[in-house]
Amino acid sequence: MNDHDKSKEQLIEELQRLRAKVEKRAESDRRENEARLVSGYLEDLPAVVWTTDTDMRFTSSFGGGLKALGLKTGQVVGMTVPAFMGTDDPENHSIAAHRKALEGKEVHYDSYHADRCYDMRLRPLHGEDNRIVGCIGVAFDITEHRLAQRLLHESEARLRLITDSLPVCIARLDRNLVYTFNNLNYERWFNKPISFFTGKHIWQVLAKEAYEKVKPYCQRALAGETVEYRNLIDYEIGPQRYTQAMFVPDRDDRGEVTGFFVVVMDITEIHEAAVTLRRSKEELERSVVERTRELDASRRELQVIVDGTEAVIYIKDCQGYYLLINRRFEELFNIKQGEARGKRDHELFDQSVADVFRANDLKVLHTGGPLRCEEKAPHPDGLHTYISLKFPLFDEHHQPYAVCGVSTDITDRMRMEEQLRLVRTAIDQVNDSVVITEPDIDLPGPRILYVNPAFERTTGYSAAEVIGKTPRILQGPRTSRKVLDRLRDDLSHGRGFRGETVNYRKDKTPYNVEWQIAPVRNPEGVLTHWVSIQRDVTIERKAQEESRLHQAELAHIGRLSTMGEMASGLAHEINQPLAAISNYAQGSLNRLGQGKTDLKLIHQAIESILAQAQRADGIIKRMRSFVRKPEPHATAVDINTLIQEVVGLCEFEVHRSSTRLEYDLPAGLPGAFCDVIQIEQVILNLVRNAIDAMMQCPAVERVLTLGASMTDTGQIAITVADRGPGASQHTLDHLFDPFFTTKSDGMGMGLTISQSIVESHRGKLTISPRTGGGLIATVTLPTTTERQAPPT
Repeated sequence: MNDHDKSKEQLIEELQRLRAKVEKRAESDRRENEARLVSGYLEDLPAVVWTTDTDMRFTSSFGGGLKALGLKTGQVVGMTVPAFMGTDDPENHSIAAHRKALEGKEVHYDSYHADRCYDMRLRPLHGEDNRIVGCIGVAFDITEHRLAQRLLHESEARLRLITDSLPVCIARLDRNLVYTFNNLNYERWFNKPISFFTGKHIWQVLAKEAYEKVKPYCQRALAGETVEYRNLIDYEIGPQRYTQAMFVPDRDDRGEVTGFFVVVMDITEIHEAAVTLRRSKEELERSVVERTRELDASRRELQVIVDGTEAVIYIKDCQGYYLLINRRFEELFNIKQGEARGKRDHELFDQSVADVFRANDLKVLHTGGPLRCEEKAPHPDGLHTYISLKFPLFDEHHQPYAVCGVSTDITDRMRMEEQLRLVRTAIDQVNDSVVITEPDIDLPGPRILYVNPAFERTTGYSAAEVIGKTPRILQGPRTSRKVLDRLRDDLSHGRGFRGETVNYRKDKTPYNVEWQIAPVRNPEGVLTHWVSIQRDVTIERKAQEESRLHQAELAHIGRLSTMGEMASGLAHEINQPLAAISNYAQGSLNRLGQGKTDLKLIHQAIESILAQAQRADGIIKRMRSFVRKPEPHATAVDINTLIQEVVGLCEFEVHRSSTRLEYDLPAGLPGAFCDVIQIEQVILNLVRNAIDAMMQCPAVERVLTLGASMTDTGQIAITVADRGPGASQHTLDHLFDPFFTTKSDGMGMGLTISQSIVESHRGKLTISPRTGGGLIATVTLPTTTERQAPPT
């Protein structure tokens, strides 16, 4: 192996090392960009995301939920969890949870902070060697959700407490006459637990004779009629009783009867008292007083319950005058019990609000049954929406004398529902495919839970066809395994991913897809889903490939045209070493023929022949390299060397035109990242244009300056400056237009092709007037240290 080959291999090895370094830097930059993208995405989520190190010190914090805590992104970085919580008690939920996460456990708990309730989720954060390096957590504000649950439980408990406190038996039966609810008095009556009655048919509780007595009333109630009776009932279990019962239909939101309520009062004592009027008056009065005391106690208990509820409770008579409001009504509307009593809605609220209240009250009085409706009431921050349950109150003649209402504020819940609808609508209308999957990436892969309409349009699959399946359904022979391996590696470490490969539609046609995947975590930091945004870039990639091929073809044609124009000069350049070789060879033969065997002179002649042959070989190699049609290949290039190579290609034209070359090529410039052949073509075209422009000037004024420097933006700038006559503004404005030329024999494509080549390298080609006369052409190219992709 000669020194030339060794140098070539060393150069190749150096280029490979440099390329690996560039690729490593590009990969690092890509990961930083992905991290910023994920962070920006999470800033829009109504959650708080944070990470801590093994000392429970915050290393990051972001997410839209920080605003509710009065914090900014990264504000708590450097603070420890105990310091943030304001306590170092190891039993504290948050501190204990972080300790468990550092032990490798996933933790899910509720936490209260700043009067808000948060659904907290924590999980350990692993480093590259799979050691735990900290925790990652996510917190969602669930204050309103927990409040709604508590209110629901309290409402159910209050309903049970009210019905259990009443001195009557209350039950509900469905349309099949099966018990679905019984109050506590059923235990007292029948000495059986309440669970005994639920699910039983009415005939299983009543005796056959008793069932036949109440059956007609049940049928009338199911027909929508409110009825009552008094009768002696022989029960299947329990003693014989005189009872007074009322059957009230239970209607759904559409007004259809779904069952009925029955209120049964034991009037056995009353009946016996009527039969035994002979008992003394004192005994009767004592019984009445005792019963009144019980009723008063029940009434007081009921008032306590009504005032303790979070719902708004009120009673209005048939004319709309308030008879009773609870404490919650007073607090919300700043109206006291005494102020409301004897007034109507129109005296307390705006006309439009009062009209709706009154219309709903009249519906209740007209139907004689309960009504569930939405109503709006004024608050300091605007109108709030309430779900109101209104029902009539009847007197002893079963005539309605008042309307009772129970109203619950659902404004916050409606706002949340509207936000969810807005998010769903936005996702459904975007042009990019959106896919949500389960978190498990083990084989066969995460199951698809949701796809938007854009996914259906792109792939040809309907949502029903892919829900429950894995994204493997889109893969095929041309799907890059390298990209998939990198995808799996990123996801297995809980990182987001961005990449491009080939997928397949339902009809098996391939398409290029560019997608990014982001993890979705719960408040404890546990990964719950993956969200993938996919974009079909098939048309873009096809256009890029066609443009690349077209550009390469134009560049090749341009080089062939240039070489045709330079043919005579190149022939002269080659003839010079050939003539020298011929002369040295002939001289050596003459000496040998004359018997002169001076080996030293012959050795010198042979060395001269070899040097001239190498010179001719170099000229031919440069010409072959310039006119060949390779695939574009970007490498690190020394600009000073590149310019010298170009000068070698046009050396004959420089001498023939009596042009003097000047150089401004400082040492130590970074390498340019470009395709050598294409950029040589650009510089050669600019040099030849400059030489042609100066042919009208005296020979002494034909000076061409080639320079290189760094721009303010960190790129390499190559300049070709002539001292020709310059150009008008009109000419400068149209220099890069296709087929525009100032030469009589020009095609007008040289600068157009050159501009296309430079722009494909993420650079720029400009031509402007030179101070002192002439023009200066400037080519800017990215350096090997810039964050630029290679030219396409």
